[in-house]
Amino acid sequence: MRIPPQAADRIRETWNFEPPPALYGRLDLVYDGGQIKLLEYNADTPTALVEAAVTQWYWLEDTFADADQFNSIHEKLVAKWKDLHG
Repeated sequence: MRIPPQAADRIRETWNFEPPPALYGRLDLVYDGGQIKLLEYNADTPTALVEAAVTQWYWLEDTFADADQFNSIHEKLVAKWKDLHG
């Protein structure tokens, strides 16, 4: 992902010391057949849930009716909320 070496310590620190709980994040990537490029990272935003759980699913059904996608957002959110409720 071509992360500059000088950023590695800060990334590691953020990853290890982020105040829990974090629900989810989404990486928007593009792949040209030879290289992966990170376009953006979205985390804990309600619009990302609607997009990934609803909009993408209906687009897939309308565009590729015989295809399927891996999408377990609903199940994972329910499990996380149960975990947080403790």
